[in-house]
Amino acid sequence: MSKTYFYYRVWRWHFYAGLFVIPVMMTLAITGMIYLFKPQLDPIIYKDLLRVTPATKAIADSDIIAHAKKAYPEASVEYYIPADSAESTAMVGFNDQIQGKFDVFVNPYTGEVLGKRDQETYYQNVVKKIHGELLLGSKGDLIVELVACWGLILILTGLYLWWPRDRKIYGVWLVRLREGKRTFWRDLHAVTGIYSSIFICFLILTGLPWSGFWGDRIAKVWSRFPAEQYVNVPQSSFLAKELNQGEQIVPWAVENSKLPVSEKGQKQISIDAITLIAREKQAPSGYKIAYPKGETGVFTISAFPGDPKQEITVHIDQYSGKVLSDINYSHYNPFAKAVEYGIALHQGQYFGWLNQLIAFMTCLALIAICISGAIMWWKRKPAKGWGVPPEVARDKKSPLAAWVILGVFAIAFPLVGISLMGVFAAEFVFKSVSG
Repeated sequence: MSKTYFYYRVWRWHFYAGLFVIPVMMTLAITGMIYLFKPQLDPIIYKDLLRVTPATKAIADSDIIAHAKKAYPEASVEYYIPADSAESTAMVGFNDQIQGKFDVFVNPYTGEVLGKRDQETYYQNVVKKIHGELLLGSKGDLIVELVACWGLILILTGLYLWWPRDRKIYGVWLVRLREGKRTFWRDLHAVTGIYSSIFICFLILTGLPWSGFWGDRIAKVWSRFPAEQYVNVPQSSFLAKELNQGEQIVPWAVENSKLPVSEKGQKQISIDAITLIAREKQAPSGYKIAYPKGETGVFTISAFPGDPKQEITVHIDQYSGKVLSDINYSHYNPFAKAVEYGIALHQGQYFGWLNQLIAFMTCLALIAICISGAIMWWKRKPAKGWGVPPEVARDKKSPLAAWVILGVFAIAFPLVGISLMGVFAAEFVFKSVSG
């Protein structure tokens, strides 16, 4: 079957998008692979901070925090994470005007302060910032979101270019190894793409809810809770996502819920009373406790383990100990539930090491596609010029379905719509330059 005008046009779109997407996609894949194995890497890198020898009885949580506070008297406590196993340390998150934000690790049996870890230089936080915003702040977040959306378009256009136009097996389903380097890299690019495309699309779609533009707007529409959750509960003007400045305290589904306020009292209740409530609520291991911000702030118990059904977010009056809001998975709407499952799978947490392995292999496949795509371009690129796919005489109008798909993308992902205008402009420029 001969290649049509539309085939070459799609190839050109694939080419332009690839040049833009490859560097960022490589970065996302590499940083994603590192973040996937946080549960395995942290105990190795921070063994002296995270592990202790179990003893008969642990000291009170208030004593643990008192020991940490004594070591850093000028810093204020922002959150507390009790030990999640007999061999684990407790962690206290501090904020200091001079030292910034840091975590202090305490032996829960003796109260010994084992050391601290700066949040700014913690390698996983650095990796997370690169992964989410390329260390460029909000501008980087927009770039990552745009690349992710165009990654979906690259997969669709790649599938069109790959679509078998005969009954060949090699070059379509299997890589040809003995027909030269250009053929090898072409086949590696296409075959790896076809086997991994569903998984790559899944990683992209489950990562988008965290984006600052699309994700924020989707959250405002879908991250809502029944009105009865707030009956007779005074609310502040702050959203729960304010707690996620640094360490993530609350799940995505809860971020756009309003924080309640504490009625002013004389004395703040003990952290021991808060951990008692956590046990009564059957909070899963690894739960976190955010400290109140200001006189009307609340304590927040939150947990989001690998299984979204175990997620809880409980807000407590800091003076009376009254539970002001108790949100769990059953209160999420269907979209929020789907997002939370997507996040758990995206991070390799839902079904253990096999989940990690599948996500890891998907990242490897994405890297292979990027590298093979770049090599393909370099090998076919002339000494002078960009190697833009050739244009052929127009044989007929482009299929309506293709324009409908692009239109749907432009509406669903506004940044795509804006960037499409850039693509058409780039096509005109490249056409003029390669002339």
